[in-house]
Amino acid sequence: MRNEVAEAANHSHRSMNAEIIARLEHSLKNWPHTLPHGEAAVPQGNEEAFLLERFRQLPQGKQQALLALLD
Repeated sequence: MRNEVAEAANHSHRSMNAEIIARLEHSLKNWPHTLPHGEAAVPQGNEEAFLLERFRQLPQGKQQALLALLD
């Protein structure tokens, strides 16, 4: 993820810290409008299936990094 932030910062002509702050500000300005209205982001009772589906969509390197985090 660090490399992705560095690449985005370079593309935007910002420092990595400035890039992170800009992205956080954008995210928080749009939250909670980005969530579906009237329902939870993950329907209650489907958390495990949701996580498994999202995990399977990740590239193998990110899957391995996530598993390493959980160990």
